[in-house]
Amino acid sequence: MTTAPQADPELAAAYASCLGYETVPSPCRCPCYGCKHHCAAHQPLPPPGESPQQNSASRPNTWRLALPVNTLLINANQNLHYRKKTELIKALRQTAWATARAANLPTLQRAHVFYVIHPDTKTRRRDPGNWSPSAKAVVDGLVDAGILPDDNHHHLLGPDPRLGTPIKGSQLVLWITDLDQLTPNHTALLNPPGDPS
Repeated sequence: MTTAPQADPELAAAYASCLGYETVPSPCRCPCYGCKHHCAAHQPLPPPGESPQQNSASRPNTWRLALPVNTLLINANQNLHYRKKTELIKALRQTAWATARAANLPTLQRAHVFYVIHPDTKTRRRDPGNWSPSAKAVVDGLVDAGILPDDNHHHLLGPDPRLGTPIKGSQLVLWITDLDQLTPNHTALLNPPGDPS
């Protein structure tokens, strides 16, 4: 929990509601950075008379898809025989398909995907981009499950890597956001500056 300034009672109450971690839905509306995950709690309140749905800062539908802990992942630094790599890709793809089907994810036309790697506690070098081969296979599994029509640039933005808290056995988690619910301003923030898409 973040320490609140005492001068403004409303701001102090907002800080007091900050749990310091992400929850869905989140009760926090403070302007602090107590939440290390920068969750929806830290989006500003809509102006008076405006509903949260009208507010451009409101969060679109987002789904969390976690592969089982200890799922074998592919790291770009591994020197795998192509047959072994093919087997791992197939297994990841099938695991993602089964996990997505079990989660009853809706069919989306366009999505933004973050992949969060929770590396094993024994892993010393933690560059989340190194797990991009695993993320690619998992996204292919989403396509196989009918969550997305394809993983080309018309339907998918990402997957963008993030590093999560290390856990024993490691885990890959996807955060899938419906791009059709984003305003153009939101979408622009997900692209490099000057990118017209």
